[in-house]
Amino acid sequence: MTMQLQDSSARWKTFLTAAKEDEILLILSKQSSTPVLNTTFHELQSFDSEFADWVLENPRTILDTGSKVLNDICMERGGSSIDCLIRIGELPGDACIPLREIGSESIGKFCSIDVVVNKVSDIKPRLYMATFKCETCGFELDVEQKDERELKEPLRCPEVKGGCGSFVRKGETTFMLMMQASRMVNNQLIEVSELPENVPGGSQPTRGILFLERDLVLTLTPGDRVSANVIPQVRPEYKRNKKTPMFEIYYDLVSAEQESTPFTEIIIEDEDKEKIIEISQKKDLLNYLYKSIAPSIF
Repeated sequence: MTMQLQDSSARWKTFLTAAKEDEILLILSKQSSTPVLNTTFHELQSFDSEFADWVLENPRTILDTGSKVLNDICMERGGSSIDCLIRIGELPGDACIPLREIGSESIGKFCSIDVVVNKVSDIKPRLYMATFKCETCGFELDVEQKDERELKEPLRCPEVKGGCGSFVRKGETTFMLMMQASRMVNNQLIEVSELPENVPGGSQPTRGILFLERDLVLTLTPGDRVSANVIPQVRPEYKRNKKTPMFEIYYDLVSAEQESTPFTEIIIEDEDKEKIIEISQKKDLLNYLYKSIAPSIF
């Protein structure tokens, strides 16, 4: 697996320069409002099928590597550090998993879920690269923020990078967050649930939380039916302010395809007609209807 990850940089560079030249030029021209390069799984698979399989198994690491390679290509061609992103969509059918079946074996993998959007949160800015200043020597240090629930602060001013080597825990220094120098992105939380037609009879729909960032913010609204290409992640549950061995699943959204609902003619078979007539003769027809719509309430 280590060799796969090391080789991913070279494979990304080959793919991007051979198949995505027009998209790279568009990013360099800054005509695009967001420096994002979109591709499909089929396009990647047609170019390098083995590499496409790696993406399904190690999406976060390989996507991050691809984004770094894309940024390096732009810089080599005279562009500044644009902070580009690569997004992959239209995953194969065998990568689609029912929301209620996602468990430990799916954590960290690249998969697709068919869902309907229930709620959307307000936009919230999040630090993803925080700049701290050492109060003792004035050295500035960048710290990547991977956990949106906790601000990660430096514990020592790094001497090897030009700092003074002072420790926070020894009371030798403190760090001040430099908001103007730090980099932020917008994010949004989306609550989704299974499509109604996929919910087993008498059951409640399984729900999930999607985590959206950057260009994906404000792209989904309540009622949208989407195939969400996600990376399931976990975080520990807390009880009385203490971590427990139980984990809750949330989903990093990589891309999404909205479902178009064509108007189709409904064909009623003879068997269906018999059932409709049978149900219509029930004395408690309204109660029967209520229970079929909201079994958990009635």
